Amino acid sequence: MSMGSASGMFRDNEGRWLLGFNKFLGMTSPLFAELCVIYIGLKLAGDNGFEYVQVQSDCHEAVKLLQDHSMVCSCISLVRAIDVYQRKCLVTETIWIPRDGNKPVDSLAKCIASLHSIVLILEQPHDYLWPLLAKDTFASPC
Repeated sequence: MSMGSASGMFRDNEGRWLLGFNKFLGMTSPLFAELCVIYIGLKLAGDNGFEYVQVQSDCHEAVKLLQDHSMVCSCISLVRAIDVYQRKCLVTETIWIPRDGNKPVDSLAKCIASLHSIVLILEQPHDYLWPLLAKDTFASPC
């Protein structure tokens, strides 16, 4: 257990910023934090009319849980809640990516903007994210 936050971002199919979010979680496990990120992200996707969503995570265990076709019966309530939002947002796939594969989100997660338990919505990225977003947008996927 360690201090954690739930941070994520939405980008279009060309890598351009659409929306970001951050929420302070307090003491949590890495798996719970990652599941919170996915849950919050899918809820925001639905709220903002994003119909097709690819979920990317650097947590093998979370990806494995969400790729399981029996997740509707999971003993983890957060996994069952994610399943409901996956069906609403038409999640196209859930994939594992290395932590180095998404430096903008990793950087956002390390810069906790608020110690409140509300979800902070970011319409525009913080200034420190622009160089990371530009580099990540033009990086080769392989």
